[in-house]
Amino acid sequence: MSQQQLQEYTKDLQTLQKPRKGLGNLFNCGCFGGGTRLVVEEKEGHSTTKVVQDPTLPRSISVTKDGTYCHIPSRKVSRKGSSMGSGGVTRRWTTLKHMGSLAYSDADWFDAMSAFDETAELDERDSMMAEVDQLVKELGAGKGPWIPDPPLSFAVPNMQFIPLPERTGFAAYWMRDEERTTPPPQPIDVMLNAGWIVQKSHNSIPGVFFEETEKEFKMTVKPRFVPPGFPRYQEFYDKTNTTEPSWALRRDLKTGRSYGKIYMTSDNTLILRVWTKPMWGNDFDIITEEYCRLEDDGQVIVARQCCLDVKSGKRAVQYLVGRRYEVPPKGHV
Repeated sequence: MSQQQLQEYTKDLQTLQKPRKGLGNLFNCGCFGGGTRLVVEEKEGHSTTKVVQDPTLPRSISVTKDGTYCHIPSRKVSRKGSSMGSGGVTRRWTTLKHMGSLAYSDADWFDAMSAFDETAELDERDSMMAEVDQLVKELGAGKGPWIPDPPLSFAVPNMQFIPLPERTGFAAYWMRDEERTTPPPQPIDVMLNAGWIVQKSHNSIPGVFFEETEKEFKMTVKPRFVPPGFPRYQEFYDKTNTTEPSWALRRDLKTGRSYGKIYMTSDNTLILRVWTKPMWGNDFDIITEEYCRLEDDGQVIVARQCCLDVKSGKRAVQYLVGRRYEVPPKGHV
């Protein structure tokens, strides 16, 4: 989703979530209905965008104009004490409180991307960009296995790709931050119509373990709840991208096979790209791209998890945020 699309979507969503008056309107709001969907209406040569309720979606999921499934903050009822009422009984007021407001979003992601341009010293920025341009010229623009081919489906414009270094800085155990990670139901699961067992397994993942050598990068996750026969899930990547590793499991826990490649950009974004095939057939049905970057001096990872359903063209985006542990806690891998 571009920044302009994000601004339009946020504006329309705020319009939908304006306070409503009256009991009848309360029961027609998004708290009791489904999720939201942006639709474009054509009338007399002009197009207008409207936010409409979609009862087929969970209320925390919204679908943007380009068909991307994403998370929106939901609301829950909370109670707090107030002043003393008659007879010395404490009155308790019921209030609406935003839930999941700390969860990472596209706005946070793109704000962080633009922060460098807004805060970096001009001379330092120009020097860094000159070094990147020189590196790209030396490597050969558009050539080499470190350049995604075919192009990434969720990349932002003007990404500069470089060969992976021997040490990327991402090798660690990343404990899931429940407050900042996209809460369930996760948009990718909703888009793919994942069953209850799959969703529960994904929601029970306590963290992600990244390991690397000079030539290999490996990801391991061990959900607390797993179907029989799925003790843990692992992905393997060739850091030189001269081969295309594959493994016999899929992120959606369906039978089939996965293939992966890994990339890195000049601004230290690590990208894991995974294609999946069903058990029978040679056509890819799902493409996942995970854009990872470090914050807080390398102590926090933010992973923008993007998924494309090839057949329908549907897209979904969600976020995993984790804090660094040099050694995985017992039982986590």
